[in-house]
Amino acid sequence: MNGGVSKRRRIGGFTIVETLIVLAVTGFIFVSIVGLVAGRQNKTEFQQAINNITGQIQQTITEVQKGYFPSSTYRCNATGSISFTPNVGTQGSSQGCMFIGKVTQFAVHGTDPQQFNVFTLVGCQFKTCLNKGDIATTPAEVKPVVDQYVTDNESLENGLVAKKMTYKTGGGATQNATGAMGFLSSFGSASCGTGSDLCSGSQQVGLYAVNTTALDSDTSAVQSAISVANLVQADSVAICFESGTTTQAGTVTIGGQGQQLSVSLTIKSGSCS
Repeated sequence: MNGGVSKRRRIGGFTIVETLIVLAVTGFIFVSIVGLVAGRQNKTEFQQAINNITGQIQQTITEVQKGYFPSSTYRCNATGSISFTPNVGTQGSSQGCMFIGKVTQFAVHGTDPQQFNVFTLVGCQFKTCLNKGDIATTPAEVKPVVDQYVTDNESLENGLVAKKMTYKTGGGATQNATGAMGFLSSFGSASCGTGSDLCSGSQQVGLYAVNTTALDSDTSAVQSAISVANLVQADSVAICFESGTTTQAGTVTIGGQGQQLSVSLTIKSGSCS
C-alpha cells in the first residue's frame, strides 16, 4: 500500500501530462505572436512600397515640369523624322528635337513582374521637322529615346505588383485599360500660338494614356506604340497594385490637367478585381 499517494509520476512538482499541456499552450502562444509580428511587418512593407511608388510618380511629374532631361551621349535629329545616333555627340549636338516628357510602363512582360520602365520622350521642335520655321505647338512626331542611359528600369518593392491600370477621358465614366501613362509638357493647344515661345516654357503638364498598350506588354511593343496618334489625353489614370505578402491592394490615382496634376492613394483589403 502507498497510503493513497497518487501513482502519477511528478517532475519538479508537475505531472508529465501537465508539463505537456504547458508546452503546447506556450508553443501556440509563440506561433501566434510570430504570426502577428510577421503580419504587421508585411503590412508595414506593403505600406512602404505603395508609398514609394506614389512618391516616384509624383517625382516624375515634377521632373517633367522642370524640364529635367537625363544626361546621355546620343544625337537626336529631327530631319523629316526623328532618329537617334547612340554614343555620338552630346545633347547640344541634337537638332530640331525638344524634350516632351516621360511615359511610365508597368508590369513589363518577360521580366520580373515588379519591373516598370520610365521612358524619356522627345518631339519635333518645328512643324516641318526640316528647318527652323514655325514652332511646333503640337509636335508632328513623338518618340521615346531608345537609350539604356535614358530609359529608367525600376522595380516595385516588397512584392508589390501592378494588376490593373485604367484611364478616363472626355469627362466620361468608362474605365479604359492601358499599360502606360505619360506626363507631357510640350503638347500645345490653340492658345500656345505659333510664335517663338514653346508651350513647354509655361511648364504646363498634361496627363496622357498610351492607347493600344496593356499590362504585361513587351518593352519594345510599348516603345513602338508611343506616338502622337496613340497619346490620349486623360482626365485621370488609376493604377491598382497588389501586395505579394498580404491581402491588401492600393490604387494610385493621377488626375487633373495643367501644372496642378494631383496624385492620391487609396488602400483597401482584398484584391484589385
